[in-house]
Amino acid sequence: MLKIGRYQHFKGNFYQVLHLATHSETEETMVVY
Repeated sequence: MLKIGRYQHFKGNFYQVLHLATHSETEETMVVY
């Protein structure tokens, strides 16, 4: 499972993962960044 934190995209930009959410209908995990 992905951990909350700062990640670097392979193209060089940085993204801060804030939260992991679950879709209410499909139970699919989504990343809030």
